[in-house]
Amino acid sequence: MSELLNSLIQKKGWKKQISRNRVFLLWDQIVGEDIAVHAQPFVVRGKTLWLNVSDSVWMQQLQFQKMTILERIKQVLSGSSINDIRFQLDTSLGQSRPRPEQQSPEPRSTPPDPQKKEKFDEMISTLKDEEMRQAMKRLWLKIEQAKARS
Repeated sequence: MSELLNSLIQKKGWKKQISRNRVFLLWDQIVGEDIAVHAQPFVVRGKTLWLNVSDSVWMQQLQFQKMTILERIKQVLSGSSINDIRFQLDTSLGQSRPRPEQQSPEPRSTPPDPQKKEKFDEMISTLKDEEMRQAMKRLWLKIEQAKARS
């Protein structure tokens, strides 16, 4: 599976795009929780990151912080090719993500079947890239949790 996935990524030339899109996974770490509540990555087009922003006040504030955010992206994503940020309003932000002190505890999810987990771990163990292995494992766990809720 890993060889097939790596071969597909190479063949399609997706390596740079996958690297750029890591910004979605690491956004809260890049900007911090306070900003992440009001601004979320929407799409990466070329070398431009588009952010959904909760309101015009935050949009203006982020415009002032644009260079700092770009530097932080390059720092966290080590050599990211994102070199511009654009903003668009999304008034649903700032409401749907409660601050940590306001969050109610999430219901405990049931752990995946240990045999399935072991089998999946064995399958992804051939991936050379540790970060890719961890991302695949997180994705698999989310899929298993969604299946359990259904």
